[in-house]
Amino acid sequence: MPPSSSSRPIATPAKKTAAQTAVPSRNKPGKLRAATAVDWLGQDLSFAQLARQTERLLAIQTLISKQFKLPHLSVVKADEAESTLILMVSNAGQAAKLRQLEPEVLKFLCHSGWEFSRIKVRPQTVFAPPAVTKSLPRPPISSKSLQSIADSSDTLPDGPIKRALANLAKHSKERSAN
Repeated sequence: MPPSSSSRPIATPAKKTAAQTAVPSRNKPGKLRAATAVDWLGQDLSFAQLARQTERLLAIQTLISKQFKLPHLSVVKADEAESTLILMVSNAGQAAKLRQLEPEVLKFLCHSGWEFSRIKVRPQTVFAPPAVTKSLPRPPISSKSLQSIADSSDTLPDGPIKRALANLAKHSKERSAN
């Protein structure tokens, strides 16, 4: 919510008039063009609304970041209908800290002229590709161990363990032959 007239206003840059910001266009005599991108944004209504919303979010972000020493804070959305402020921080630790500070942040914002009843905190999610692990080559099974496995599998009744041991002995002999 924008600051009310009774509370401390947030310092915003003074608005310049069209005569101060516009410079004559070289392409068309008599036409004025914007001197900066911010001035250009102000010429169109929808862009002007976007610029005002961005200024509001940055003002809130600056207030909270300075007061609570949260350098990696981003204000994502200020929902006036639900009076909810959505903040994004760089990791889950900062999100937990900010959730604990929620009552203090709300009180601070209220004293600064912003009316929010709730803060939602979201940690940024970074999707990293899974680590590629290189499998190490298995050392060959010694002939003595293979003989012991074969002897053990002969004493077992038919079943999955006996088949597994027989396959192990068979594949190990094939690998050592190659």
